[in-house]
Amino acid sequence: MKILNGIKILDLTKLLPGPLATQQLQKMGAVIYRVEHPDKLDLTQLLPPIVRGKSAYYQLLNSDKHIIEIAYDTLAGLDKLKTLIKSMDVLVENFRPGVMDFYGLSTEMLKSLNPNLIYVAASSYGRDGAYAQKPGHDLNFIAHAGLLQEQAEVAGYEIPNIQFADIYGGTEQIINSVLLGLIQRYRKDIGGNFDVSIVESCLPLTLLKNINDWHESTSFFTFQLPNYAVYQCKDGGYIAFAGLEMKFWNKFCQLMEKEKWIGLDIPQLYLNKFIYEELKNTFRTEDLTYWLTLLEEENICVSAVLKPEDLLKDPYFKSRNSFVLDSETGLPKSWKLGIRTF
Repeated sequence: MKILNGIKILDLTKLLPGPLATQQLQKMGAVIYRVEHPDKLDLTQLLPPIVRGKSAYYQLLNSDKHIIEIAYDTLAGLDKLKTLIKSMDVLVENFRPGVMDFYGLSTEMLKSLNPNLIYVAASSYGRDGAYAQKPGHDLNFIAHAGLLQEQAEVAGYEIPNIQFADIYGGTEQIINSVLLGLIQRYRKDIGGNFDVSIVESCLPLTLLKNINDWHESTSFFTFQLPNYAVYQCKDGGYIAFAGLEMKFWNKFCQLMEKEKWIGLDIPQLYLNKFIYEELKNTFRTEDLTYWLTLLEEENICVSAVLKPEDLLKDPYFKSRNSFVLDSETGLPKSWKLGIRTF
């Protein structure tokens, strides 16, 4: 997909949200000019694994970008950066509010340099408000947004192994801002300034997660539902079964010869906890392949729980050529967009 062909984006971001956003925009056709300060290292450059002397994590986020070293805190470097800005369509940065002003790149200065520039400023809490100057990372964002999942059994909280606030609240909203800016410029022939607050942008997730608590109701997804669960099979593999709709559940019950379960809705399934325990025992009687074949033939919502080593040989990803593989290691070095034109 090269719909953004010819769009030039200046990337002043570090860590995950900004670099991932510009990497996605690059896959849409944009040309990314990434500015790195020679004395201000991006933490991702130090993250393992190290492949051929470079962080694979950093490479995943920044491959194929034009990397330009500029000491933008010097007069010569600032002049070089200003020259770059004049020729750009978009500028994306994730400094704390006020830092761009400190470097002599206020909103007014940017507009004078490039009146049609689309300027996207992403930060933890946004450019104004009580916490505008407060630093943070993904763990802080999900904590503040009420998204950490409490684990009562260990009197603590589960820390996710993926930075979903960074990605949803940061990356996705940066991309949205860039696309909104391009649409606005197309319609009105003007640039625009976009303030992305990662924490505030997580509010849709906050509401979806907490709506039951606010209404003193029960979220059945908090509990173990027999028709929305992961089961272990005889060979040690795991199957994810998501037969939420009645048509899927009823068909499943017919296959399992459990006609007495047909028609049970989610509240009833939650109350009849023995069904989950019985299904745990049932799935352990056959291998994963057996269950996938049986249930997929009936068009029931099931998936194998894939491990990292399974992904590269998975027929779905192979049929879509989803991974971009390193020619030397054979391992993924990038990905293709999950959006295709047709």
